[in-house]
Amino acid sequence: MLNRDVVRLSAIVIGLTAGLAHAGRNRESPLGVCTVLSHLSEYRGKMVQLRGALRGGYHGQVIVDVPGSQVCSQLERTGHHWPAAIAITQWQEGYDVEDGPAPFESNVEEIRRALAGAKKRVRENSTLEIVAVFEGELRSRKDVMIWRTTEGWYVGYGYGQGGQYPALLVLKTVRDVKAVPRERR
Repeated sequence: MLNRDVVRLSAIVIGLTAGLAHAGRNRESPLGVCTVLSHLSEYRGKMVQLRGALRGGYHGQVIVDVPGSQVCSQLERTGHHWPAAIAITQWQEGYDVEDGPAPFESNVEEIRRALAGAKKRVRENSTLEIVAVFEGELRSRKDVMIWRTTEGWYVGYGYGQGGQYPALLVLKTVRDVKAVPRERR
């Protein structure tokens, strides 16, 4: 009897250890904006977690790498001189979103609550910016073309105002939200 109990207990411990190890692998580390933009074909249509700074306003919001929204050298090596930013949006049943509905509804209330405190701090102190982990479905068109006008504006067949961003993240949720000092550029 004792040997059988030891074998059962060992099997349970091994099973739990394997399950915890598998769960740890499923919780991926958040990616950077430049990494995703430099490998769009790898991430297109997939659920991703991006760590970045939230920027934008009236014409929409984007996620940029921390620090700042400088040009990404990884991206330039691919021959693309796109802005180093990913447009973001939310989707709920009945709403329109570029390239059709997402396979989930954005958790709008959870996103609003997660960002509320940091947004308030940023409104009160313009030297701060919001940094968070943004999770959702990454969209990018295979034939995306973006160029700069003679005035320096980005325009093209991407996402956001003027089609200037090479990718769109349809948000499912946001976590690890912080208001941090804005990097000087």
